[in-house]
Amino acid sequence: MKRTLIAILLVATFGTVARAQLCGPDVKHSAWRVESQSPLEANPPAGKALVYVLSPRQGGGMSQVKVSADRVWIGVNEMDTYFVAALDPGTHDFCSKSGPNVAHLKLTLEAGKSYYLEQHVVIGWNSWKMHGPTTLQEITEEDTAGICKKCKRMEFAEKNGGK
Repeated sequence: MKRTLIAILLVATFGTVARAQLCGPDVKHSAWRVESQSPLEANPPAGKALVYVLSPRQGGGMSQVKVSADRVWIGVNEMDTYFVAALDPGTHDFCSKSGPNVAHLKLTLEAGKSYYLEQHVVIGWNSWKMHGPTTLQEITEEDTAGICKKCKRMEFAEKNGGK
C-alpha cells in the first residue's frame, strides 16, 4: 500500500512537470507593454509568415501566459495584449501555457501571409497562484479588429542564466 501511494505521488508530481514543459523548457523572461507597432508589422521579413497572438479577454488578470511554436517561446501575453512573431512556412505546433495548464494548436503557415490566434485563460487557483485552463484558437483578421481595439503590444525576452 505504501509503495502504491509513493508511486501515485511520483507520477502525479512528475506528470505535472512534464505536462507543463510540453510547450518548452522553463525559462526566466522579461515582458513589457509597448505603445508602438512592431518592426515586423511595419516591414514583414520576406519568406516568413506573421503570427499575431491576441489575449483580449484573459480571465487571469495580469497573469502572464506564454506561447511557444515548436517548443520555442515566441511571446508572452497579459490581459488586453498581443504580440507578433515571424515564422518559417510549414506546420507548427503552437502551445499556450498558463501555470501547469497547456493548450496546443497545429497550424500550417504560408510565407507572406498573416495568421491570428486568440489566447484565452479562465480564472482558477493552482498552488496559490491564479491560473486556469487556457485555450488557443485561430481567428480571422476581421475578428481581430473587433476584439483587440484596446490591446497593447507585448515585447518578450528570455533572461540569460536559464531557469
